Amino acid sequence: MACAAGSGKGSLDLEDCKALLGDFRSKERPIPVMRFNVEREQWELLGSEAVPLAAAEQREDFGQTLDQISFVTFNVLFSNAFFEQRAAALFRIIDSLHPHFVCLQEVTPRFVALLREQGWVQRDYLCSDAIGTTVNPDGVLMLSRLPVKRFVLHTLPTNMGVYLRIRGCCNRPHHYTVS
Repeated sequence: MACAAGSGKGSLDLEDCKALLGDFRSKERPIPVMRFNVEREQWELLGSEAVPLAAAEQREDFGQTLDQISFVTFNVLFSNAFFEQRAAALFRIIDSLHPHFVCLQEVTPRFVALLREQGWVQRDYLCSDAIGTTVNPDGVLMLSRLPVKRFVLHTLPTNMGVYLRIRGCCNRPHHYTVS
């Protein structure tokens, strides 16, 4: 299932995608994994269970035990001042580190729009929300270079509308959970 391509590279028809995705602000709900299709130049919904990452499976080290797994995590919405400049600097940092997992907090649809256009994201990562449906007005987002079993959105018991995304992944023969 693919979200319709819009006017430019990586663009989506947000209303159609929202209709496909539904309301994810329930207590617990699987979220479809998203991957950028280079040939179609659009993000695609891959489903919510056992989705392999083709690029990862083609690497020589796929299926081998990883000695180390790398993570980066950032809170990305401190202020709207210099938003695009700060996002660009953050993208350069993440790209240079090339971590297995990127865990971002206080992500907004505006940030997602910039992130999903990054070549390194499109080429190397699966995404928990490349259209911004689960981060409105803000939320959490994960990227993974490892194959994803599933993304799940959990509502935390607060009055602040806090959500947690737990992501299961596998790099045969071992399984990992990132939250």
